[in-house]
Amino acid sequence: MPWMALLDGLVAVGSAAARLAPVAKFLAQTVDIFC
Repeated sequence: MPWMALLDGLVAVGSAAARLAPVAKFLAQTVDIFC
C-alpha cells in the first residue's frame, strides 16, 4: 500500500507545517521589529 504510506507522509508534513507556521510568523515579526 504505497499510496497509504504516501498519504500518511503528506499528513505528517502538513501538520508539522501547521505547527511551524505561527513560529515562522513570530520570527518574521521579531525580525521586522529589529530591522
